[in-house]
Amino acid sequence: MEKLTIEELIETDINKIEKAICSSSLIEKKNTINEIINSWSSNIQGIEKCQISFFEERYGDEVKYNNKLEALKTKIYAFVSQRVENNDKNNSTIINCISITQINNQSIEKILNSFSDEQLDESSKKELKELIRDFSEVKTKDDKKIRFSKILKFLAGKSVDIAIAILPIILSSL
Repeated sequence: MEKLTIEELIETDINKIEKAICSSSLIEKKNTINEIINSWSSNIQGIEKCQISFFEERYGDEVKYNNKLEALKTKIYAFVSQRVENNDKNNSTIINCISITQINNQSIEKILNSFSDEQLDESSKKELKELIRDFSEVKTKDDKKIRFSKILKFLAGKSVDIAIAILPIILSSL
């Protein structure tokens, strides 16, 4: 078996997570979560908290599984960010890996479509997509803060379930 560099492992695992998020199979989502946790538990402190609970497994809520996958992705990005801060020699290689953090429109679309019209009507879905798109296109830290605060204001007027589903995606791109 060929040994992967840390950068290749990060990219491979992020791709696995993205694939699982887009999948409708809860078994694939669960297996991906377990595989990622097993793979990273010695490097990322607290990653075990992303484990599927008995209750979540029993009731098989796809949104909760996707939230766990997004949380794993966020933890991997945080690990990458920490590596960048701690290791200037490999900066350019790791920064290339961080470019993976662009917000995946497909996962946003799938998450938003999982909410009923009572929870989030079509105009609100459209508005949230635009806010997220604007946020993901911004390059400077100050502009990201402004766009992030707009998203938080929007989410504050919605249900907690919507915020829980959306925030991991947005935080992973900070």
